[in-house]
Formats: sequence, C-alpha cells, structure tokens
Amino acid sequence: MLYKDLSDNKVKNIVFNSYHELDQSIKVNLTRSAKKAGLTEESDITFIERNIQDNAPNGCGLFVVKAIELICQTPEQNPEDKLKSFTQEFVKKSIEEQRLFNQQIRRQLYGVYHDDIFYKTKETERL
Repeated sequence: MLYKDLSDNKVKNIVFNSYHELDQSIKVNLTRSAKKAGLTEESDITFIERNIQDNAPNGCGLFVVKAIELICQTPEQNPEDKLKSFTQEFVKKSIEEQRLFNQQIRRQLYGVYHDDIFYKTKETERL
C-alpha cells in the first residue's frame, strides 16, 4: 500500500503479509517496484509480516479487508502503526475469537456480494 505520510509529506509503502515472512528475492522485487512508484529511500518501505492465519485459514483477503477498514476509519493516523497494532492485538485473541473473525468477515463479504447480485438482477429485470 502506498500512502503519503503526513508527518514528513513523503510517499511510503507498507507490505502487509498475514501468513509468513516473504522470501528476500520477493522483498527486493517489491522494493524495486515501490521505487518506480515514487519512493526515494528503502527505509520508506515497511514489511509487516506475521502469521495470523493459524485460526483463520486462507484469511489473507479478510485481513486486507479489515486493514482497509481500519485505515479508512481514521485516515489521519499512521497506517503502519494501525496495521502493526492490529496484528499484535489479533494474536492476543483467543482461538475461538480468531475463528469467529474468520467466519463473520466471510459472512459479511458474502452478504454484500449476494445483495449486489440480487439488486443488479432486480434492476436488469425492471429495465
């Protein structure tokens, strides 16, 4: 994720991986890509890597949705701090709470998808 840090007006990048630490070659490629996108220093790239999927299998997309939600709620706050805090707090949750997160976010996403399809179908029928 590219963002402009309000404290120094620099473009920065966060790579958020909720499963395992990335291979060094992947980090190098991501760093090169970030520089092409406008980053000037490697220190402006932060890798947040922590396996938080043990009790939320295949939850990478769910974590991305939650990350975007958290960042959008308070855009004036540093996204890096928010994501680090989220991962730290998530692993402190009980196994049951982590599993519920997995189920509830999936249900919410499916509900939004289902409603979207339903209303698009209704709109098409009306035309």
